[in-house]
Amino acid sequence: MLKIINLCSVLVILFTINCKSIEIMEKEKKIDGKVSYIDAGRGAKTIVFLHGAFMNKEIWVPQIETLKKSYRVIAVDLPGHGNSDVKDNEVSIQDFGKKISELLESLKANNVILVGHSIGADVCLEIYSNYKEDIIGFVAVDYFKNIGQSLPKSEVDKIIDQMNSNYPASLQYYVENNLVTKDTSLALK
Repeated sequence: MLKIINLCSVLVILFTINCKSIEIMEKEKKIDGKVSYIDAGRGAKTIVFLHGAFMNKEIWVPQIETLKKSYRVIAVDLPGHGNSDVKDNEVSIQDFGKKISELLESLKANNVILVGHSIGADVCLEIYSNYKEDIIGFVAVDYFKNIGQSLPKSEVDKIIDQMNSNYPASLQYYVENNLVTKDTSLALK
């Protein structure tokens, strides 16, 4: 049975348990373009980490360090992020989910617990629709959305246009309007 958990504190705790940095080998697979990932550790269960927008797999290194002792841990650069390729016409959550599902199948991942941050959680839901038989759990981090509810196409188009015309400014706008509040310390902004 798929268990859905929405919490940040688990990953924050894991992050602080063992923050020392060690060398983790990056790998690549050709799946209709390059998909970059980390595959570390061994275990009967596989934990798959998917980052949020504007990030990459490196965000999960502290968790990988801790969890690889007991689990197989895979962290993936989503298409168009980090070192993974993306095709112009394959930028939907469904496209990302299909590509990551193909990667997991090629890696023979089983007993998978998906961990997705923000947009990575959207991709996790899509992976589940493609790869059900091997998914045993799902952890959503910073994912306060209603499943099945989406933004209107006009709003999505506006966001994409802004990102294409001035990516740094659109990223700044996103951070200021979605990740911090007017009361957030300037030191954190």
